[in-house]
This record gives sequence, C-alpha cells and structure tokens, in this order.
Amino acid sequence: MKIPRAMTQMITCGLVVGAALLTGCSSSDDNAITTTTVNGMVQDGPVANAVITLTDTAGHSAITQSDDQANWTFNIPSDWTLPVSLTSTGGTDLVTGEAPTFPLKSAMTARTQTTVNINAFSTLIVEAASKTGVGLTLESINAVKAEVVSSLNFGLPSDVDPINTAITSDNITEIIKADQALSEMIKRTSLGATGGMTDIVSTIDTLAADLTDGVIDGKVATGVTVPTNIGTVAASSYTSQVEVLTETLSNTLEVMLADGSSLDAATTEANMNGAVTTVVPGTVKTTAEVKVTAEIKTQTLTAINVAIALANAAGGDTTDQENLQAILDLVDDLEVDVAVDTDRGSAIGQHGDTAGSALDKIDDAIDSGSLTDEDLGNAVDDAVEEGDMVIPAPDPDATGAVGGTT
Repeated sequence: MKIPRAMTQMITCGLVVGAALLTGCSSSDDNAITTTTVNGMVQDGPVANAVITLTDTAGHSAITQSDDQANWTFNIPSDWTLPVSLTSTGGTDLVTGEAPTFPLKSAMTARTQTTVNINAFSTLIVEAASKTGVGLTLESINAVKAEVVSSLNFGLPSDVDPINTAITSDNITEIIKADQALSEMIKRTSLGATGGMTDIVSTIDTLAADLTDGVIDGKVATGVTVPTNIGTVAASSYTSQVEVLTETLSNTLEVMLADGSSLDAATTEANMNGAVTTVVPGTVKTTAEVKVTAEIKTQTLTAINVAIALANAAGGDTTDQENLQAILDLVDDLEVDVAVDTDRGSAIGQHGDTAGSALDKIDDAIDSGSLTDEDLGNAVDDAVEEGDMVIPAPDPDATGAVGGTT
C-alpha cells in the first residue's frame, strides 16, 4: 500500500508537509526545529514502494516510503537524537517481483551522513554493531562494516560504502549484483540451517553475532551472547557461499522466491539488468561486465577451502575434493579488476554444478548433527593456514560453539 504523498513528512507536531509521518516531536517559536535532508536507496534487489520506519533514541519516529526507483528521502529534525535506526519492510523487489524475505535495516550515526542506503549489507552491519557493548555508534558501525565487507564481499567494490556511498551509474551495477548475491546467500543459509526461510530473521541474527569477531567461525566477540545454533549456521553459510559465489562469478545466479522456487539464471540476470536501468536510467554496464574484486576472490578461495575441509569431515570422497579443488584452481587464476570471460565463467559454473554433491553431503551432515563444531573450527583454521582468509587479530576471549566457552 502506498503512503499518500501528502502524508509523508511532518516536521512539527500536527503539521504534514512532505515525505513522512513523525510522532513524539515538539517545537516552540523560541526554539525552531531545523532539518537535515537524508536520502538513499532500498535494495534487496532495488525495492520500490517499501515502507521505511525511522526511530531515534529519544522516542521520535517517522514513516516514509521508497519511490518506484527504490529511492527515499527524509528530513531529519534537529531535535532527533542520533543514532537514527531505519527499518524497511514490504514493497516490491525489482529483481524477484516480490516483497523482500526479511526486514532490511540501516542507521544514521552522524549528521554529516546525507546518504543512508538500506540493504542486505547494512542489515548485517547494524545487527552486528548493535550487539557490541557500545551499540550503534559511528565507530562501531565503521568497524563492523569493514569486517562484513571483507568477509562477505560478493563483488562490492572497495570504494563503495554500502551505507553511505551515493548510488550512480558508475556503481549501481556492482552494488545490485553484490547485494543480490549476499541476500541470496542469507536465504540459502537459512534454508540449510533451519530447513526453511521462516527463521530467516534468526539466521541473520546468528550471522551478525558470528561476525562480531570479524569472521564467520562459530565464535563471537567478548561480551556478545552466543546463539544456540551458531555452529550450524556458520557451517551452512560456507556451503551457501560456495554455491552463490560460483554462480555470481559465472553469471548464473539463481534467486530464490518466497515459495522456495527460484528464478532461473537467465531471468535473474535479465531482471538485475532491468533493475539497473530502472533505478539509474542510462546505465550501460551489465552484470556480466562487473569486474572481479580482490575481496570476492579471497572470499571465494576461503569458502572453498572451508568447504573442502568440511566435506572431508562429512565423509566426502576423492571426487568431492577434486570437484571443489577444480573451482578453487579456476578462481585462483582469476585476474582482479577484470571481468570474468565467458569460457572461464562457464568452466566455473560447470564445476560448481559437479561440486553440488560435496556440498549436499556437508548439508546432510549439518542436518544429522554428525558435523561437529570442532570440525567447523578446524575447517576455518585450515583456510587461515592456506592464506586465503583475511581476519583481524584473534580475540583470545572470543566465545562460541567453536573453540571457546558458551
């Protein structure tokens, strides 16, 4: 349901003048309230007509809406207390044609932030930062942001801040492709860890807790509550990463719908490219022309090395290891800052398909409980030893299902 344009912004109590409905505000002639204009884009794929709820720490709240191009704007009154939390629900994802499968979150932590995008990256960042002892601050957001973008890059360019970078024709294609891939990984992780997407919010909460120590490893930073299913979600996230990353690099990404079916690769690619030109008309770069980042290469090598170790622990045979190793070799040879050529992309995709049996064995072992938290810890350690994983200095007090106390 669209919010009537005439009811979308109140800058003083009882006055509606533009783009959102505010509650809990006050004003007087002696203390006039000024505003800071903030705008951004809602993305799963781009989400048109999403309802965005803004809330500050003093109890002020407002509702606004993204437009047909997924853009939103709002005037933050000067009497609002930062941080301002943003939650997007509903609307239509321009890639899937459906509402997003989980609420999207973001945050404004400084008055200088005039761009605040809301997407899968920002959702994990806000959820992880909120679990730290300091809560949502500029510093905690920036620290977690670096960890999320490094661990779960999916091709996001190094010069793009997923929350605060203004979206233009120079970056929209990369942003949509990366965000769609991350969103798909979250959905598949939920499916693998819980058997469906009804617990996807819980899956996001668990991934965010895991990321507080800088890497998905079944552990959390000091002082963070350990989710009961952290080991299962962490292991499932790696099989999902291998699937989604190989599809992303080979331009064969399939996007899951709410009913459990998926858009085929050709439709997904066409819809992503259509979304690109809808939200930023005149953009000529297609998703197949997106260049390989150093971070997506590292992420893919890490995920495959973890999967190889998990497959061995799950009773995989030589063929399983060879299929995963074949993908690793192809990815290891990729050039950074160059788009994946058709032949190499096809080879990555083919080996991704043949590696499916190995990933299935890992998922079966997760479901049966035969894959232990120690197996996950060893798999992550193996990836570190291979030199593929870039992680912060280990927290000796980190706790969790793997290698720590619960």
